[in-house]
Amino acid sequence: EEVSKIWWEKHLKRENSIIVDLFQGQYKSTIKCLKCGDIIESVSRHDFKSCSCGAVCVDGGKDYLRRCGYPEDYVDLSVVEKDNSK
Repeated sequence: EEVSKIWWEKHLKRENSIIVDLFQGQYKSTIKCLKCGDIIESVSRHDFKSCSCGAVCVDGGKDYLRRCGYPEDYVDLSVVEKDNSK
């Protein structure tokens, strides 16, 4: 979580514009397994996590989204986090 915050702050220093404000953010990569009920979250790049029953997995943290398993076996809870401090 802290690494992605530092990365985002550096990105905003380089790319500070109305386009970034309106259209860019960071993903919070989270899913819920419909078979076992586990909610799993990948918090950093290459942070591969799977649920307790092994039916689904998530990877990518705030850099990218990757899902494993059948789409009907999970609910995507991912959100884009925006910097609203301006």
